[in-house]
Order: sequence, then structure tokens, then C-alpha cells
Amino acid sequence: MEKDTSPTHFVAPTVEALAPHFPAYEVEHFIAQGGMGAVYQAKQISLDRQVAIKILPREFGQDETFRASFEAEAKAMAKLNDPNLISVYDFGEVDGMLFLIMEYVNGKSLYHSSHGQAIDPSQAAEIVGAICKGLDHAHSAGILHRDVKPANILLTPEAVPKIGDFGLAKPMDEAASPDEVVYGTPGYTAPEIINRHLVDRRADIFSVGVILHELLTGSLPDEARTPPSTLAGTPIGFDSVINRSTNPNPEMRYGTAVELANAIESAVKTNPAAALNLSTAPAIHRSPIVTHTVKKSKTGPIFAAALALVVFVVAAVAFSFKDKSSANEPVNKPTVTSDKTPRPDTARPVAPIPAKPKEIEKPIVTKKPKESVWQALARLRAKLASGNRDEFPTQAVEHEGDHLMLVEQKMTWSEAQKFAAEYGAHLAVLPTRETRKKLAQTLGITAPAWLAAGMAARDQWQWMDTSIWETPSIPKPATTSDRAILINSGGNLVARAPNTKHAFILHWRKDASNPCTLDEQLKRTSQSIKSSGIDKATYPVGTRTFRKSHFLLIKKSLSWDDARQFAKSQSAHLAVPSTPDEQQWLTQKYTGKDITAWLGGYLINENSPWRWITNEAFSPHGWKPSEPSSDISRNRILMSAKNSRANATWTSSVGEEGDATHVLLEWSIPTKTITNRTNFDLDKWLTAVNRKIADRISPLIETYKKEREKEIDKYVRDMKRAAKKVEIPELGRRGRGRFSEYIENLVDDSMDEVKNAGEITANIPDRAPKEFHKLNRQARKSIAAIDNDHQEEMKKQLDFYTNGLLKKALNLENDGYTRQSSSLRELVDNIGDDTASFKAKIGL
Repeated sequence: MEKDTSPTHFVAPTVEALAPHFPAYEVEHFIAQGGMGAVYQAKQISLDRQVAIKILPREFGQDETFRASFEAEAKAMAKLNDPNLISVYDFGEVDGMLFLIMEYVNGKSLYHSSHGQAIDPSQAAEIVGAICKGLDHAHSAGILHRDVKPANILLTPEAVPKIGDFGLAKPMDEAASPDEVVYGTPGYTAPEIINRHLVDRRADIFSVGVILHELLTGSLPDEARTPPSTLAGTPIGFDSVINRSTNPNPEMRYGTAVELANAIESAVKTNPAAALNLSTAPAIHRSPIVTHTVKKSKTGPIFAAALALVVFVVAAVAFSFKDKSSANEPVNKPTVTSDKTPRPDTARPVAPIPAKPKEIEKPIVTKKPKESVWQALARLRAKLASGNRDEFPTQAVEHEGDHLMLVEQKMTWSEAQKFAAEYGAHLAVLPTRETRKKLAQTLGITAPAWLAAGMAARDQWQWMDTSIWETPSIPKPATTSDRAILINSGGNLVARAPNTKHAFILHWRKDASNPCTLDEQLKRTSQSIKSSGIDKATYPVGTRTFRKSHFLLIKKSLSWDDARQFAKSQSAHLAVPSTPDEQQWLTQKYTGKDITAWLGGYLINENSPWRWITNEAFSPHGWKPSEPSSDISRNRILMSAKNSRANATWTSSVGEEGDATHVLLEWSIPTKTITNRTNFDLDKWLTAVNRKIADRISPLIETYKKEREKEIDKYVRDMKRAAKKVEIPELGRRGRGRFSEYIENLVDDSMDEVKNAGEITANIPDRAPKEFHKLNRQARKSIAAIDNDHQEEMKKQLDFYTNGLLKKALNLENDGYTRQSSSLRELVDNIGDDTASFKAKIGL
């Protein structure tokens, strides 16, 4: 029968009673008590640091199953070291009670800080992104949390989230057994955990997606999985992130917590309004961390049927909140979100977190409050974007039939342009000084604000709608990066770098046209080229000029073929850095960690050269080390570099969509074109070269062989002649009769071996006649001289051969035959100084 370990009568020890059990710590004071134990703040004496001590009821220590789970939690957390995870320092048992020594976090749980409230989207993205990073660290160690929820996440005074309570942590790819109680929290726990299926890191990703939804809307996802933008007017970019991360099917979710974090970051970056909740933002000085209240969905939390399951929470990590009671933060039962709609006057900052104020009844105000800029933009967004000009925000000012409005939210120049387009506007075009001075006062400009103007081709200032630029209005840039225009409080134009953040002015034209879009600017450029030619044409703002070539970088992810067609449609071509100085200029102007762009270079087949689409001479000055690839399918050129000092920026690519983040257009008239490019068959050329070299050195080898053979024949004759004159010292010439025949036969046999082997060795016996030793030394010396002379001659021939190959490799490389050039260089490296390999290569 299963033992009941519910700590229904747990009485937390006093500080005085607990202190003797922890002599290495100064137990300072009691923090809080819940159904799962009590938490105390203490100081570790040896390291002089604050820690949290959590004491569990004795009943838990008596349960072997729970004890094992408790030890697993402590050991699992001790392995992890991440700023978004609560660290565990030690664990054990005192007086029959299990305990944990943990990192002390001076803050409250995310549950306390945001329950029932919708917080600012940018703050929500920042918090959830950090949670993802902490979970990814745990996942990398093979540990799943399995119960991620706001009550298990602490916020520091700086709003940095720290994940605790790994009490349900288990290794990856482990499912609950049929008789095992399933722990978790309804609404947050992934379906595969509840259904006892195999789980992996995507179970935690489901929970994080639910938390993101709750922070954005103030409620859990409903059964219909209604997008948060519909429920709370949040930026649309978050809808797809939450829809994917909370998909009931794990296969449809993000694969890792880092992927989810990147998706959240992308949702914020790709939507300039992502940092704003336009439905409820205050009129002025909106803080990015201020919460706001929205009406909850009437539909119950997702997977409401899970409430019927046996689902419990085992919370074993201390939350060091200052309240003396944990009644508002359930830690030993499922978290159930109330359906009560939060009051609007309960909005409060996320961090630092004060104690939750009591709701104060306010009198009903019958007067309709003034609509803020953001509320008006949210309400009118669809109408303005569609071209409807019946109504504008009350803050907009009419000027000659158009409407203009100052937006004090600071953005980069490109972000401001994108924001304007989303509301059917463009940045303001104010071509005359009189107009600028008047509107600067009318709009109340106190700090520089972006306009629709900037540096264009030939380093000329230009309005995006090509309005005439007044010569006296030309600003002087402080740096070469100052290529975008703002208006200051005096109505004057100033230049700044486009990546700096400033306020901006929206401009709605009475005819709902938008001549400032990039598409409209490109159309005018094509028309201008047709009428005036490339040299005199007008190009979009942002175009840069190098000598007589004009370049424009466009953030557009296309395949190489589609990018080439897009360039053609704009009367341009993909950029062609045909000279080293042009390549260096492009690298300085268009490189960065987020920029990869197609160039107009391509390869037709394995025997063809790399070439430019303009048929200009191809020079290999831009290839990165080990590029281009020997893989013939990687036959397009991609430019990418992390800094402007890296002149080598080319890599070979298959040319697929997604490989490049940008398209780099070039308008120019190609010079010195080459039309007679032919294929180069390296194998055929190399066979012919080897045959010529073989014919060149064959006579040398034959001469060497004859000289060597001649010297060996002389040695054989001399040795045989000497054998006939051998005398025995004791007998003189009288001793020759009985031994002469034996010695002559022995020498004859030895000389036959020398002739057959073609080598003279120093194998003469020590007791052999001195004449034999003398003849052997002389012969070996002569053979060595012949061998050395021949070896020197072969080295000369090898140098001649390899130098010729390297010269050909350089010529091929300069002509664009990089694959063939690399093959020749590799051949030279393989041969090295080995004359034997050289002769074998040429067939000798």
C-alpha cells in the first residue's frame, strides 16, 4: 500500500532550533513556508555569501521514492552553471529532514510579478528569451525540467529570470511508467507528459510557449489557441512563435530552446512595433517594462481536460520572496489561473517587484479619456494602410492637404521607414526651409527626427520622392557614416548614421500615394536610365558610387537565379567586383555579421572558368582560404565577411534561397569584356605536357644507365684479373696451385651477382686481399659520382616541370579556372622534391 507523505502538519523549525544543525552557516531569518517545506536566508561563513536553505518535512525523508527524486534534483542542478538557473551548492539530511543549500535570489517569482497581467511585449520577449537560454544549458547536459511555469521562475531586481525547482527533472527521452504518478501543472505541462509518451526537450519548449502567451495576454492559451494579437493586440510576429511552440504535436515545435529564443528575437526585430503594445500603451513616456491589463478569453486554458488527471507539483527549489506566506504562490498543487478579469488599475512594473498592492475601488469616470498616439495608431492601422484618409490620429497636423505626425519613439532610419509603411505613410518629405521651420514649431520638435532623405549615388543628398534639393540645405556629415537626414528643433537638416536611433515624422499624402518606397524609387531609376543613360540616371537613396559604378544593397533573400532576374528587372545586374580595388571597396562598404549577398559570378561546368555575368575579366582576388569548393554543384559566388578588414569575402555556393540575406545591385557599363572563354580540359593538357617532358629527359636517363653499366663492367674485369694474382703470404707464389682455382671461382660468382644486381656493395670480407678492398672502394666511389650527377640533373628537370605547372596554375587562376589551378598546385605539392615520383608521373 502506498505511503501517504502529504506534509499536512509540517511545523517549520525556528531559526534558533535550526542554527545548531548548520554550524558552517549563520541562519539569519525565516523567509517563507509552504506545503513542501520552509525556506531560510543564511550566510555561508567560509565564503561570506548569502544562501537559501530549504528544509523539507520529515515525511518526505521517510519516503524512499521521494528521497531518490530529491537527490536526483540536487545532483542535476549541481551540474549546471548558468545565469538563468538557480544554483544548488549542497544537499543532505539533518534531524530527519532533507535540506538543500542554494543560491539566494533577492526577488519574487514570475508568478507573483505577472499573474493575471499582460506585460510589455519587449519585456516579455527579453524574459522568455533568457528562460530559453537557461533551459538550453540544462538540455545540453541531458536534463529536462518537465514543470516549467511562472511559479518556478524567480526574477532578480534587474528582472533577470532564474529557473528553479528541478524536482521533476529527468534524463532525456524517458517516459513515465504505467503505474507512475504523472507530475506537472495543467495548462503548462506538455501533452506527451500527461499521456505518458516519450518526452524530450520539446516538452519544456511547450511550457515556455505557454508562459510567453501568458505574459503577452495575461491568460493561458485557450482551447482554440486564439492568437495573442487577437486577444490582446500584441505584435503579430509573436503569433507564429506561440502557435509553433505550443503545438500539441512535439514534431511541429521548435527543436531546441535556442531556436525558440532566436524566433522570439526575430519577431521583435522584424516588427518595429514589436516593442509597443499599441492597444494600451500610455500616451507619452511609455516604459518598456510597464505591465498592462487586458480582458481574458472566456475559453478555459488549453488542455482543460487535463484537470481530470492526477497531476501534482513537486516543488523543491526555494523561492526567496519576502512574503511570510506563500498562499499566493502555489507550490504543492497545480497552478489554476483564475477567470477573474484583472482590474486596469493593478498594472505594475515587472522588476523590481514591490509587494502586490490591494485593489482599490475607483469611482466610475463617465468622461471618455483622451486617445493616445499609440491607441489611435492601433485603431486606425488597417484603414491608413489601405489608403483610407477619412481619419488621422488627433496629434497629426495638416499641411497642404497632407498630414504629418511626430513619433517620439526612437528607431533606426530603416526601422522608422518600415514602421511608417505599416501605417500607410512614409517618412516626411520637407524640401523647403520655410516648410521645415514652420512644421518644426507646429509639431513641437525638441530633438532630431528622421526624414525621407539621405545620401544617394555620387554622394549627393536626395529626397526619396526626388523632390528638388535646395543647394543651401546641404548638410555637412561629421563622419563618412552620416548618410541619413534628420530635422532638428530649428528646422535645419542634420546628417547622422542610419543605424542610430531617433524620433521620426510620419507623412500621409492626401492621395494615399507613397513615392518613397524602394519599389517606387527603383521604378524611377529604370525610367531614368532609359531616358538619360546610366551615367546621368537618378538612383535610390542609399546608393553608393565607386568610380562609374553605382551599388545598392537590398535586404532580400532570393536564390542566385532569382536575384539575377530581379536585378535585370531593375535595369541592373548583380554586383561584379572585377578588380582588387573594387573588391576592397565593396568589402569596406557592405560587410557585417548579418550581411551575405550574391555576386554576379558563376561556373558552368568542371572544365569552364569562373566568370562574371558582365563578361569582364575574372580575377580570383576575393576568394576566402580553401575556396572555391571542389564540389562542382557549388557554382555561384556569395560575398560574406564579418568585418571590413577581411578583403577575402567570396565563398562558393549552390545558389539556393536562404544562402544570401541581401541582393547587391550594380548599375554600370562593363569595360574590357571577354567573349572567347573556352573550356579547359586539364587532364588532356597534362597528358601532353608529361609526354613532352618524358621525351626531354629520356636521353638523359639512357646516358646515365650506360655510364653506370660501363663502370660496373670495369669493376668486374678488374676484380677477376686481381683474383688470378692472389698469393698466400706463408707460401708466396708456391701456394697458388692448390687454392687459385677456388678463389677465382669465388670471385667469378660474386661478380656475376654484381652484374645482375647492377649495384656494387661493400661486402668484401675483412681477410680478403688488400687489392680486392682497393678496387671495391674505387668502383663504389665512381658509381656514387655518376648517381649524384644524375640526381642533380633530375632535380633540375623536376624544377623545370613543377615551375611550369605553377606558372600554368597562376595563369589559370587569373583566367577564372580555379578548379584546374587548384588541381595543378595539389599535384606539385604531392610530388615535392621526390624525383622518383616525378619520373613515375611522366611515365618513366
